[in-house]
Amino acid sequence: MKKLIIHMGVHRSGSTSLQSYLKASASALEEADIKLLTRDELKGVVFKGYLTRLKHISPNSLLRTYIQNHVETTLNKVSCSNIIMTEENLIGGMPVMRSGVGTPYPKANLFLRSLNHWRHDFDIYPRFIVRRQDRWIESLYAFQVYRGLGARFSEFVSYFSRLNMDWGVLIDDLDHFKLIDKSIIMPLQTCSGRAYEDWVPKFLGIEHRHFGVATVGTNESMLLRDLKLFWALNKIGWAKGKRGKRRNLRRKLVQLSHSHGDRELERAEIGDYLAEAGVRVPKQQLKHVESAYLGMEIPYFSDQGREIFLKPYQDANKRFLAHSQVMATCDLWQV
Repeated sequence: MKKLIIHMGVHRSGSTSLQSYLKASASALEEADIKLLTRDELKGVVFKGYLTRLKHISPNSLLRTYIQNHVETTLNKVSCSNIIMTEENLIGGMPVMRSGVGTPYPKANLFLRSLNHWRHDFDIYPRFIVRRQDRWIESLYAFQVYRGLGARFSEFVSYFSRLNMDWGVLIDDLDHFKLIDKSIIMPLQTCSGRAYEDWVPKFLGIEHRHFGVATVGTNESMLLRDLKLFWALNKIGWAKGKRGKRRNLRRKLVQLSHSHGDRELERAEIGDYLAEAGVRVPKQQLKHVESAYLGMEIPYFSDQGREIFLKPYQDANKRFLAHSQVMATCDLWQV
């Protein structure tokens, strides 16, 4: 029976960093009879992107049966006896502001249902990395601003405060589908600042010697100044729907940070700074950008706001961290 280790989220919790390390070790892993499957492979001609579709398909659908059988057959054709699959979109897209949703990943159980179905052919080891709710919301907000969000942080928080963000829901779902015993859930704080070789082998359940020696990077963090600039540009609809244009600006702003440091901009500097980054804004619109930049709400919790936001989760977080399948100490998320 093949062993399937499957890392499936959550977003903004070190997935890119983990995947970069695994890709750098892909050859060494394959020599140890371990096949790595990342987003590129899962979206390719072999898997056809089917795995990320499962979370959208009704349990009783014939299409679901077809996709499950196709994936099962394809995995069985992998020459290695052990497979690592890593793709955070398997349980759902990155949570955004939208109506009618009660949890951040309301369709996660549809993918876990398929894992339960495959238990008869594969030895399945689910893996998750999560963050404390407040830090997760701050990171989600920053990323959505980069993608064009124009809402204020307080509006974003107000929306997410209506959701159930108790990570114990993951444990309940894993238990329901008989997957909990071989699962590991790890808070990002557990591995933050540590070398990959100090935590990845234990997290995945693979011997340290099977990994290659590699130094890898991760996503660049935007400075507060640059986050504010993106938000200000979002307010005038700059590059709406143009991901490539926003990606280029982000790259240029990261480069500018080497010469400009992390200082804030004065009103008179904003136009020149944007021009240096390759963005030219008409004079009338530039006034709106300047006002938005200077008036942007702080994109993170105040000390008091953090305590208020986390209060409903205090007991739930203690129960979650105390669970045997969670790699953490019970006091890890104390404020």
